[in-house]
Amino acid sequence: MKKIVFSLILIIPLFFLSGCGTGGAFQSNLTSVELSQPNFNIIARDMSGMAMQGYILGISISQGSEVSTFGLAKVAGVEKLYDTAIKDLWKNYEETHGEIEGKKLVLVNIRHDTELLNTILYTQVKYFITADVVEFIE
Repeated sequence: MKKIVFSLILIIPLFFLSGCGTGGAFQSNLTSVELSQPNFNIIARDMSGMAMQGYILGISISQGSEVSTFGLAKVAGVEKLYDTAIKDLWKNYEETHGEIEGKKLVLVNIRHDTELLNTILYTQVKYFITADVVEFIE
């Protein structure tokens, strides 16, 4: 009996120490554009994209646009939250406004939001990007 208890005391912490983890601030590059001439149109407002990850036996913490997650094993979702959310935003744009190929489009007023679900057995992170789409005209 003592051997079983001792073995469990050694094995259980190994499960928690060998889990999956992610972290990072969703930083983006800043580009300045001079909008002194009326050579642009706002063609879509509040376009959004979403990405999700879920882990068993984990916890997620969000501080502003930074999200950190630690879990035993990933059971749902994608690897790259930011990349997937941006691709989802552009997919949603194309569904309502048509192809983006060949157009001079830029995202402005970008907002980042997170939604966390933490239970003892499961943690889930949903990452949202919302932006307005501007098209430059000649």
